[in-house]
Amino acid sequence: MSSVAATTERANDRANVGARSDRSAELVAAAIAVVAGGSLDALDAASVAREAGVSKALVYYYFPTHLDLQAAVLRSAAEDLLEAIAHAVTAAVPPGTPITAGLDAAVAYIERHPAAYVALARTAGYHPKLSEVFEFARDGVVDLMATAFGIDEPMQRQRIALRSWIALAEEAVLHWIVADRPIPRSEIVDYCRAVAEFVATTPLAR
Repeated sequence: MSSVAATTERANDRANVGARSDRSAELVAAAIAVVAGGSLDALDAASVAREAGVSKALVYYYFPTHLDLQAAVLRSAAEDLLEAIAHAVTAAVPPGTPITAGLDAAVAYIERHPAAYVALARTAGYHPKLSEVFEFARDGVVDLMATAFGIDEPMQRQRIALRSWIALAEEAVLHWIVADRPIPRSEIVDYCRAVAEFVATTPLAR
């Protein structure tokens, strides 16, 4: 094969990979729309195909099982949540406000996408593939909030403290969402920050 032909083949391969990636992203976006209109239980190949205007066969090509589709939706939601927190934490001014900024960004995202958050929070433990996504999200939030606390590389005892605080915050926000937001978002953020400040004073967090 000539060098020109080889170069052309590689370019075509890259184009095909890009096209597959774009199509997969389109299907995930359609799946997220389905979940937003109901719940994770409403998600199946037929509903995604209708939302995306494609055949069920195409959905199955990219996501062979129902579990693959669920995991892709939850992974996308987790990545978007982490991106929102990261932006808020790094952009927070003056110094000392990243914790509040990160919490507010997280709760604001969850308020906009309640069905995806409820699905993410409630699927942990259902299947290793879904638990993996949940742990990806939890670990990501731990790292980002460690940064918000000014901790570059948290020690194991600090990670334990952060994970326990985040677990409590997740449960508080989950109840707030399921109960149809009975109090203002600012109160939930203030509560989570108050708990964080308490955790920061414990020996485990030092």
